[in-house]
Amino acid sequence: MKYNYKNIVKTIISLNTRKFGDVGETIITKIIKDLQKSDDLSYDKKLGDQRFEIKFSRALTKSEPITEKNICEALLGDNESRLISDKNKNIENWDCNIQQIKVKLFDVLYYGVFFREQIYIFKISPNQIIEDKTIKYSNKQHRGNIGEGQFHIGKKNIDYHIKNFLYKKINYKELWELLNE
Repeated sequence: MKYNYKNIVKTIISLNTRKFGDVGETIITKIIKDLQKSDDLSYDKKLGDQRFEIKFSRALTKSEPITEKNICEALLGDNESRLISDKNKNIENWDCNIQQIKVKLFDVLYYGVFFREQIYIFKISPNQIIEDKTIKYSNKQHRGNIGEGQFHIGKKNIDYHIKNFLYKKINYKELWELLNE
């Protein structure tokens, strides 16, 4: 298959949650070659006794909630253009969240953010997630859910994540080459 940047970006925007998660897991598995499939469903990958969780999100501009008045406009909207450029990460009003994090069930979290031109991949421990107040981890993602939480990344804190937890950046051409090795 031939590399096509526009199609990759368009597909990244339109993938459902599970398939999008599979893309993130595949990327990390290709980068860290020795990772193996998990023995149970509480974490994604393993390497020896170490348990790895993998979460990715898309850097999307914030949009208005869908209402009866704007539903037709929202359905015809250009979601592809909502994916922001990493060059505008400190300018545009955007948000993404790393969710369904069960900090007691893994040793390392690889999390990533898809921007228009490249993907930022981060690495963090559960203790850092809990103890670092700048992360703003919330352990209350869903009502009544115990042991599962989330944190948001946006223009206000992306530089903090880059400075403290950046593992790797790859552009879509590099991604394509990595996936076709």
